Amino acid sequence: MHNASDNVKKSQYFNILSYVEQIAFKNPNERYYISCDEFHLLADPRVPSSLIFVKEMAKRRKEKTVYGMIFITQSLIDTLDESIKVHGQAVLDNTSCKAFMGLDGENLRQAKELYNFTDKESQIAFSKLRRSRFSILRKPTYAP
Repeated sequence: MHNASDNVKKSQYFNILSYVEQIAFKNPNERYYISCDEFHLLADPRVPSSLIFVKEMAKRRKEKTVYGMIFITQSLIDTLDESIKVHGQAVLDNTSCKAFMGLDGENLRQAKELYNFTDKESQIAFSKLRRSRFSILRKPTYAP
């Protein structure tokens, strides 16, 4: 799907994300985790509607249900392109857990700026050593 036309991507992302949302909102008392590996594919500046959909879903999650969202990407830069930054930032901010590992260059600079890393956190995030990472955790918010 990555090489598909923008119209095909819009349609496919809408179908997939709508299905995921239906499952997550079906029973407000049941806990779900929505995981999206290769998140940069959803953060495509040529198809911003998918990222906007995810941002709105993340906001509704906090208000109505008990599911968590996990977004995995190797590059913060991909989700913070200037044309989609407001949506990408909102998605990143609405995650309960952020894990950083092997950041360098612009990715490390952006992460330090976004999350106010200390020098020690920056060193850990920069480290390419296996199993070397640090996480930012916040208490999950659940609907009443």
